Amino acid sequence: MFLSYGRLYYIFHIAFPSLLPNFPDPQLSIIPTSPAHHRLPDHNYDLKVLYDGRCLIFSPEYHEGCEILDLIEFYPGAKIANIRVARNDEEEKHKNKLDLTEIDTTLAETSNLKPDDMRWVVFDVDKDPKTNKMIAEIRNNRRLGSKEEVKILPTDTEWNTIMGTQYYRKMLQIMDKPVQKILLRNQDRTSRSNEIQPTDRIHFSFLPSKDAAFATELTTDGLATKTWPPNDGEEAQEAALKALFAEEDEKEPEFQAAAAVELADRVSAAKGDYEATSARF
Repeated sequence: MFLSYGRLYYIFHIAFPSLLPNFPDPQLSIIPTSPAHHRLPDHNYDLKVLYDGRCLIFSPEYHEGCEILDLIEFYPGAKIANIRVARNDEEEKHKNKLDLTEIDTTLAETSNLKPDDMRWVVFDVDKDPKTNKMIAEIRNNRRLGSKEEVKILPTDTEWNTIMGTQYYRKMLQIMDKPVQKILLRNQDRTSRSNEIQPTDRIHFSFLPSKDAAFATELTTDGLATKTWPPNDGEEAQEAALKALFAEEDEKEPEFQAAAAVELADRVSAAKGDYEATSARF
């Protein structure tokens, strides 16, 4: 019988814990009673929460519940939403379907947040070669290396380029504040097959909620001509962002192991259901 990398890692971790780094047992945690506890199951979605709040959403209408539909994590203290996967547009239409807005709002409430509380919304560029190429061209035009950070302001020529991506459109589904600036970063991730995968990430920055009076309509012209108020603590915010994602990197192997176990179990269960159904007919 074939065992995935994640399941082999999990078994080896349990059998020979002294031979591996001191990761915690990669079991799925149970989320406390929350709006997500009721609303998502009521709409036939399955929520799994890993470790420090990485929320995995599954739908039977998306690859029969065997692939991740959404992967979202919140950092309440820093007011950051980290959206690694958001494939809601690929989910088949059904009467119980929730869009990204509804799922994000429900998960944010679990962390005692409202979407507009966020100072940063970060998207992974997810299986999107076109956007990867576009970001590479931006770095090349600025004569920057593949790992160097790019800061884009409303007056920069690249601003409208980012506005044309699916990630900006997804951001508009969950935020009702204008973007203040954009950061482009590239982060190495370890895949479930233990391969290093460079991952482009788009960081949208927002003013604190107390500055909402300065917001304009979410149009390119409005953003490009807006005179922004002073943003105290901007450097501290960026430093906190880097620190949080450095911590995320450290926990990535254990997350990948747990996610691999979860996905393997789902595939196995789906196969068992199919075989049981076939046997009846």
